[in-house]
Amino acid sequence: MATDAKMKSSAIPASPFIAIQALLRKEKLFVSAERQAIRDLYMEINETTEELLAASRRARRVHWDMHLFNHQRIGWPEWEMRTKAAAEDITFVDAQMVFEQHTEAYENFIRAVKSKPSVLAECIYKTSVSSQVQDQKFDEVLRCVLFSIHGNFFFPEEEQDVMTIMWELIRMQIADVKERAGFFLRTSSAFTRFFMLYSKEYSFQGSLYLVSALRDPVLTVLGDDELDLEFEPALVYNRLSEEQRTEIFGDAQVTDVGKMTGNAKFMALLHNIYDRLASMCNEFVDSMMRSIQTLPFSLRWIAKRIADTLAAQGLAQADIWIALGNVFLLRYITPAITSPEPVGILVDTAISNNARRNLGIIARTLRDINRGTFKSDCAPHVTPLAVQLREIGTVKLAAFFEKMIAVDGDSVSLSYAPYTVTHRGRRRVVGITASEVHLLQEMVDDLSVADDHPFFAVSQHLPELNVLNTEDQSVLVVSLGSDATIGGLLSEADVLKQIKAHQAGKVEAESGEDRSESVESGDDCSDSAESANTGHMPLVEEAVRKLRVCLSGISFPIQWKYLSFVEVLQAEFNAASALGQQHNEAALQACLRCLRRLPAVCLDNGATMLVEALKQDFYTRQPYVSYLVSTRESLNVTKELLQKHQDYLQHSTTLCTKFFNMTRVRRFLEQHMEDVSKFVGTFKAIEMLDEKGSCLEGFLEKMYEEMAADPTWADASPEELEESRALMEKRFLTHVYRYVFFPHSLSKMNDALFHQHIKENLSHITADHECLQIQQGCRSEMPWPTAQKALLRMSAFKTPADKLNQIVECCTTLMEVLQLSGKSAGADDFFPLLVFVILKANPPFLMATIQYVNFFGGSAINSGECSYWFAQFQTAVTFIQSIDDRVDKE
Repeated sequence: MATDAKMKSSAIPASPFIAIQALLRKEKLFVSAERQAIRDLYMEINETTEELLAASRRARRVHWDMHLFNHQRIGWPEWEMRTKAAAEDITFVDAQMVFEQHTEAYENFIRAVKSKPSVLAECIYKTSVSSQVQDQKFDEVLRCVLFSIHGNFFFPEEEQDVMTIMWELIRMQIADVKERAGFFLRTSSAFTRFFMLYSKEYSFQGSLYLVSALRDPVLTVLGDDELDLEFEPALVYNRLSEEQRTEIFGDAQVTDVGKMTGNAKFMALLHNIYDRLASMCNEFVDSMMRSIQTLPFSLRWIAKRIADTLAAQGLAQADIWIALGNVFLLRYITPAITSPEPVGILVDTAISNNARRNLGIIARTLRDINRGTFKSDCAPHVTPLAVQLREIGTVKLAAFFEKMIAVDGDSVSLSYAPYTVTHRGRRRVVGITASEVHLLQEMVDDLSVADDHPFFAVSQHLPELNVLNTEDQSVLVVSLGSDATIGGLLSEADVLKQIKAHQAGKVEAESGEDRSESVESGDDCSDSAESANTGHMPLVEEAVRKLRVCLSGISFPIQWKYLSFVEVLQAEFNAASALGQQHNEAALQACLRCLRRLPAVCLDNGATMLVEALKQDFYTRQPYVSYLVSTRESLNVTKELLQKHQDYLQHSTTLCTKFFNMTRVRRFLEQHMEDVSKFVGTFKAIEMLDEKGSCLEGFLEKMYEEMAADPTWADASPEELEESRALMEKRFLTHVYRYVFFPHSLSKMNDALFHQHIKENLSHITADHECLQIQQGCRSEMPWPTAQKALLRMSAFKTPADKLNQIVECCTTLMEVLQLSGKSAGADDFFPLLVFVILKANPPFLMATIQYVNFFGGSAINSGECSYWFAQFQTAVTFIQSIDDRVDKE
């Protein structure tokens, strides 16, 4: 029998095995490559995670320094020293190297603090009401909790824990009787300070919402240089020129508010201001409403919990809106309106003093609207304004808050969408400095927690406070315990086992009765050949396992047609032996031995049973291949997500740095206001535009030289000096904009006439008009609002380069729309669209803008792309000036 099987095995042809061998070979190479790619991705992701944590710490440092600088807690020298320290690489060390013999005690303490957010919130609240804690020290505790204990902000569970802390702080604050007179008004409360840190620095989406909701209305305010929203009668009177006062009041000097408001002309002026202020407040609230989908779910969830809790305590709906306004308007939205630069609404655009004052008035008015300051019993002269503002509060602000809390506020479970981001194979750690550990330990010790407190047991094993070196700013990496690793790259056996268990679960879910019927209806008489084969299955399975290993590692020779399958394997064995490949040699020898042991029945018909078994085994393992592909794809998504976080942190740090530099430039110019005034006088006396341009360039060059020699820039790098030059040009042109933009007295009047001409005579022009004749295929995105918005924003920017950027943005947007239409886009297609957009947007001061960029743009208009688009824009405006005759002929 054995001799018969040996003879049959020697006669097996090679051809039946060729197809399965090719599949096995490809599978092995693919799986090997996928596993290596996954390992490489894991390494890249872990390295990126470490870089992300370091970038996060640098960004937090810069934000904290900006906070201290804005509140005048540090000056320029200390800020520069801190900036240099923040730029240095963050050093990560294993916590055991610092904790030494106290490692277990410290790690258990940190794990307990992290794993119990509700208890941690209670400690924070008790610390906040303690009179022994200084404000700055308490801020450092909050920053430690947010950015160290829960610093892995890219994990959904981390944000969920932070939301739990905020909710517990809210609950305790609402329960505090002293807070009931004005919920969340107290700036020093734990929740208020925690919320401000979270919304401004922890939550990326928080800043994105502010940019999305406030950018357009803020630019509207910046774009109207004549806008003055001050509505207090005495202040309005003081801001009037002598000519205006004489026109309204005659020669008499008026100091009594009653006399001011009793004058019909003065009241007409006030009513105009009231209308403008109400209109701007409406625009801000409308924009906040339109962008509500961008508001982070975490903030909306917090708003929902606040509203539900206060409603359960019997507060009226109006009082609930006031409480929400005290949180979201007072602490989150209106600070960004007053100072839009740090949050990224404006990156490096200088804001004039008048525009800054208008933004402050709008922010203050929105807060007063929310609090119900404008009541029906206000002064008579304020009544027209109060009526409009009360309507904004009762209708629009109320609708905004209603939409904000339109989320499920009962529970929260944050997670990534299925089949996208994965954090398998990555350790869960906490990055914390020795000084931050000291802060947490000191906080728990000061509270004198009771024996049954969750932190009592772990805090009792901690050493004395002075054990750690708090001067060392290295980041200690603390592992979170045995469950620190989430998953990992599973083996083939584990994946197949999971699939079998999943399939078994599905079978269990089916009807038991159906399964029993299936068993009872089975055929009692099995096929005799199948019964015989079943007895040989262990040998066949062994042969399949060994053949799979051998076939996936060999290549059939070119003379395979003339060799049997055993001869092919024997040839590979001889080659492996000759090359000293012991592993392959042993595998091939075991495979040959296994084939010789197979019964003859398994080798009939060209070893059909064996080939089919190999195929079945191959297809059974395909889920593992799918698992590898899915894992690699998820890791690529994870890598991209982490890169986005890095980009945001870099952007956030850049914003803070530019804000510092803009402040430095502003203070430098304030010290040279006498020189600026002299320049304005000289500039106004010059008649020729080219001479005006030379005068401006000469003065800027002089300022650049003085700036470089100023001690503030003593240690600045060439790149910082170049950036400061650009910022100074922006800031300086903001100061003298009205003199430079309208170099002659007639410039403004001519532009006003042209603007009115477009509005009255050309607004009826459509895409079918004979002077445009825009092709039907190009009209799908009409009227191209994004391109119009870019043109309308030109007035908000004061430098030639910034205005030119808006023109380029408009043109490139139109060109992209043309390309998306599926047709080749040329100048003949583009030009009518540009003319149409200019007519429909009708931005103010078109002719002055072109003149301003031409004479004072310098190198900005010499680059290829900018020069081309600006030429197209000039041609379009000139074309519009000639449309008038054609319209008349119609």
